[in-house]
Amino acid sequence: QLLWNYLRDYGSIDRMLDDAHVTFVTFNYDRSLEHYFYTVLRHHFQAETPKVEQFLKHNIFHVHGMLGSYRRIGNPPYRQYTTRCDIEMIKRAMEGIKIVHEVEQFTQHTEITERLEYADRLVFLGFHYHRENLKKLFNGLRKRNMKVSGSSFGLSKLECATAKRRIAEALSMESNDIQIVTDTNLGCYEYLR
Repeated sequence: QLLWNYLRDYGSIDRMLDDAHVTFVTFNYDRSLEHYFYTVLRHHFQAETPKVEQFLKHNIFHVHGMLGSYRRIGNPPYRQYTTRCDIEMIKRAMEGIKIVHEVEQFTQHTEITERLEYADRLVFLGFHYHRENLKKLFNGLRKRNMKVSGSSFGLSKLECATAKRRIAEALSMESNDIQIVTDTNLGCYEYLR
């Protein structure tokens, strides 16, 4: 919601599609991010479904798959966003997810790398900075000068320092240039504010 408060200032979906350069790389399987943006974009901008779907398809990447493609965005299996659940729905959802160790390289890795290479700022939210995930995320990325920061809810000070070191190694940066907040009681919303 906090990010949406800034995005809606673009005034129209067309301006937002042209000028708002925001990318979400998520390690989560759920589609709540898509559902939220689908809902607010359709209602606030009175946007046509194809334009909303364009935003979702080109700006949200699920690197470990998801519980079925949201609406008909992405590849099958498709699954409605609902609390109703039956065995067939569970089977379809299972087809779309991958466990961390099953993923050699992220799907859409080339697109994600391209977005990261042009990014001015990289913000980690609710992330635990697992070494293998960072390696996969930054694999093939040329050295970049970008602002890197992240939340650390529930992490120890040692884990925060380790996260900084891992990111620095992966991006060939100085760890002092990476800001992982040390207030480990801040949730993502409070951290962004």
